Amino acid sequence: MTKHTLIVATGGHSGLGFQTLHQLLQRAPTSLPPPYHLILFGRASSASSTGVDRLSSLCSADTASKLEYRSLDLDDLAATRSAGTLSLDLDDLAATRSAGTLLADEVKAKNWSISTLFFNAAIWPAKRESVKSHDDEGEREVDKCLAVNHIAHLLFLQPLLPLLLERAYTPDNRAPRIVFTNSSLHRRADPSTLESLFDLTKSGPEGWTGRACYSASKFIQILGARKLAERLEEQLTLRGSDAVAPELERHF
Repeated sequence: MTKHTLIVATGGHSGLGFQTLHQLLQRAPTSLPPPYHLILFGRASSASSTGVDRLSSLCSADTASKLEYRSLDLDDLAATRSAGTLSLDLDDLAATRSAGTLLADEVKAKNWSISTLFFNAAIWPAKRESVKSHDDEGEREVDKCLAVNHIAHLLFLQPLLPLLLERAYTPDNRAPRIVFTNSSLHRRADPSTLESLFDLTKSGPEGWTGRACYSASKFIQILGARKLAERLEEQLTLRGSDAVAPELERHF
């Protein structure tokens, strides 16, 4: 039986995410060999269907590859955590975490091995909005742009991390990759305005714009990715000298 390279992606039906997966399916780098089993999470919409159809046609050209589309809305943070289905809404933070847990359980049950995670999904807000987050401290309001572009992906990733770390220590396995798609607009972010942009207990900065909010969320995403990389390196180091040398890769 042909062994597929398992790739999990969010937001790959349009924009940079679509181009990333389109190029992958067309050019198939030796570092990420086909055939692929691509699990793509995205919003249920006509635009999503069009992008998925285009990617599916590329998979059809190579009959050994397959694409599986699962509805996911990253701004529904609660639904993703509690979802018992294959849907995911990234602005539901609780549901997003649950979706990650469900996927981790599925990967273990089916003895799969995730090769690469592409986190592409993002929004450019037209107005300041909030979503509800539930944690140990109770329910609170979180800025929707920050939730979708940064927080939701970390919640989705959390239950999958042990599987990625395990793969990194398995002999003869290529180290898994976690890829966060960012934007050069992060350079436009003003760190001094982050609190006023995302602290919903405040009125927000004068002259709020979606561009400023998006840029700031991407700046925070880079900081979060660096912190995640440091955390993974620490955990890998703690495994001791008898472990296989890790090669978890960072892409900024």
